[in-house]
Amino acid sequence: MSLPAEKVNGAQLISLIYMIRIVPVAIVFPTLFAVQTAQDLWIATLSGAVLAAVILMPLLFLGLKYPEQTIIQYSQTILGSIPGKVVGLILIVYWLKVAADVIYAIGDAFTLAVMPETPIWVFTVLIAFMGAYTAGHGLEVIGRISLNFMAIIILVGILVIVLPFEAAKVGNLLPVLKNGVQLLVKPVLVSLSFWAQLVVVGMLLPHLNRIRDGVRFSGYAFLIIGILILLFSITLTVVFGVTAKDLSLPAYSLVRMIRVARFLERIEIIVLISWTLAAAVKLALLLWAGSLGLVQIFGFSNYPSLVYPLGIICIIAAHLLHDNHMEYMSALVQSAPFIVITVAALITILAFGWLLKRNSDSAGGI
Repeated sequence: MSLPAEKVNGAQLISLIYMIRIVPVAIVFPTLFAVQTAQDLWIATLSGAVLAAVILMPLLFLGLKYPEQTIIQYSQTILGSIPGKVVGLILIVYWLKVAADVIYAIGDAFTLAVMPETPIWVFTVLIAFMGAYTAGHGLEVIGRISLNFMAIIILVGILVIVLPFEAAKVGNLLPVLKNGVQLLVKPVLVSLSFWAQLVVVGMLLPHLNRIRDGVRFSGYAFLIIGILILLFSITLTVVFGVTAKDLSLPAYSLVRMIRVARFLERIEIIVLISWTLAAAVKLALLLWAGSLGLVQIFGFSNYPSLVYPLGIICIIAAHLLHDNHMEYMSALVQSAPFIVITVAALITILAFGWLLKRNSDSAGGI
């Protein structure tokens, strides 16, 4: 099956990558939940970003080698029809699981922060509908919306990082690694598990209007996201100190600390808006990727017709998989090693499969 005639530019690719990675940080920041002490948060964040760059680099390489195929398609080209489809199905299930997590996260955040008496399903249904509606209009629409929202969300991120300066105490960053390096393993894996979500970029690269720019623009996105998350980690620590680990919604708690000259305060609504915009774009991208992936595996004729059914499945999964905030956070942390190993293994298998295929083709041509 040929690709739909949908194209995104480099700036839109950056914005989409940004949305994928920033949503869990902006809402719940699971890495903070995983660290033993808040002083180690920035180290775990930085380590996770560096390791993620190494793990995901082969994905960009394969995208350049198969510029007209998504990761679902070149998995079948490299590994053969059946093994390639198995890899594709694993990725689709993973994307839908991430989509279910996003749906639950936004519903949970709104019930915790502003409307505790409102049933969570009200918010989960609304965000799922927003994501499915956008996904049904295709990647070009998702890309344009993402780019339009990116400036707002980055501005909110900068405000959250910079403005709580009155409460900051640099001494809260010490001591570093008080409990030893070994206790960083879990939070680094949690950080990596959310970077692993960028495997969906394998669906985006063939839709880039200049495929050779994929590595460069992905690098820009990685750098922007990495710096912002690192600064956010440091801000949380210097403002809240050891109590940072007790925060259910770190960004929301941080923005409530903002007081500027007695006129700029109570701006939590800005964070709520940024949550909703970013979550809707990320959800739309995951539903689009899952729908297109199913079409490319099973040969269905029209991927938009699958978007709403997948959205309904994700709503059901969100409520079946998670019961409350603490269970949700615990599940994210406990599943991190499995996610990292699975995604890293799939990328490695594809990379080695390509090498073997290239060597085999070269030998056959002698």
